[in-house]
Amino acid sequence: LLVSATLLCMGATSLLVGLVLPQVVLGPMLVPDAALATLLIGVSLLATLCQWRVLRLASAGGLTLLLLYTLLHNLMAQGVSESWVTGQPRMTSLTAAVLLVANVCLWRGVEGVARQRWWRAAGIGLLLFGGVVVLQLWRPQANQATLFTSSPLAVLVFIVLLGAAL
Repeated sequence: LLVSATLLCMGATSLLVGLVLPQVVLGPMLVPDAALATLLIGVSLLATLCQWRVLRLASAGGLTLLLLYTLLHNLMAQGVSESWVTGQPRMTSLTAAVLLVANVCLWRGVEGVARQRWWRAAGIGLLLFGGVVVLQLWRPQANQATLFTSSPLAVLVFIVLLGAAL
């Protein structure tokens, strides 16, 4: 419950700051599409906990559309570029692909042993990806540009929270 509330707040505030005040001195913690993904994941986790199937599926569906749009946009633009919608940077294809794995969990729910195993495997995978983020934080800044459009620390917090929740 705490993780879903944290992701809801993190997504909502990053989305609000990213869209209303895009030129803040330090910039937003997450780019707008990553903030929207965070918000949708928070809603879907809360819906999963409360057993609100329709809301869980609706938020997972919205997340699927956002992630597929991100992957398609990045493929057509040959890398991360400005969003066609907001004019701001987009999340990377690597992040979108990792979130697609988490999105499968949100689509399937937690009922049944096989689904619970999938959630655990996805959570462990996200925690391992968090380890990759930590390793990237120790490398020169030039290498981070290809992996992160958001703050690497924000990505790390988000991935570790989501991995723990799954």
